[in-house]
Amino acid sequence: FSLDDDEDMVIRDITHLCLMEGRYRVEVSHVPVGNWVLIGGVDLSVLKTSTITNVDHSEEVEIFSPLLFNSVPVIKVACEPLQPSELPKMLESTVSPIPLSAFSLFSWHLFFRISHLARSCASRLSHRRD
Repeated sequence: FSLDDDEDMVIRDITHLCLMEGRYRVEVSHVPVGNWVLIGGVDLSVLKTSTITNVDHSEEVEIFSPLLFNSVPVIKVACEPLQPSELPKMLESTVSPIPLSAFSLFSWHLFFRISHLARSCASRLSHRRD
């Protein structure tokens, strides 16, 4: 991240703040430091992590170091789309905070990660055994 590079930052308006209260969301106008909060309006510009600050305090912005996950993938799945045109959609469904994936030869696509796609494949395999 660099303050000089405009591609590293995006200015967005926060549409609402909500606190989770059981199964309900309570909309609030401000939240004290140290609380978990749902922030509306920034979802399109955040992929994994971000630093959110007031525009007036942009000179004081510092970023966190990247998150390190000490987990090992528990599932190895090899899959190929039935229609080759569906490959981008399949790759998009593998977005995961554990970014370890590999693509092998012969158009088979291997995903070594804990993702929605891998969990879905594993659950289908477990139902077949029953």
